[in-house]
Amino acid sequence: YALSVDGDLINRKAPVRNVSRLLVFKLGGKAALPPEPELAAIPLDPPPSRASAEVIAVGQAKYGRYCAVCHAPGAVGSTVLPDLRRAGSLESAQAWNAVVEGGMLKDNGMASFAGSLSKDEIEAIRAYVIHRANEDKAIEGTNKVARR
Repeated sequence: YALSVDGDLINRKAPVRNVSRLLVFKLGGKAALPPEPELAAIPLDPPPSRASAEVIAVGQAKYGRYCAVCHAPGAVGSTVLPDLRRAGSLESAQAWNAVVEGGMLKDNGMASFAGSLSKDEIEAIRAYVIHRANEDKAIEGTNKVARR
């Protein structure tokens, strides 16, 4: 398989599954790969989008500058890192801020942006991700799920 710039597997329909496996080969080996594990469905169920168009635009710009490099452009994560449209912290500005500014997930590799983003910019990014999640939910319908 090949990856595109946004992390989608080429020749597969998105949303893309992340099946991380380490493959080790032996010269002359004849073993077969084990089957891929069954993946749990993750519904796209964001909170309502209530931010103004101006706040969402600021969030989009800041997301593109600070978040997209890891979480993919357009807030459509499909690589090893979480899809932020499905983040549990979207429900709460306090929880989102604890991750983005407070560094709550630093041990998992999520850096704190306390010195780079203001509280208003962090909230604008959350508003943008909520907006994108609601856009995609409307397109995908309630029965469409991603797999992680």
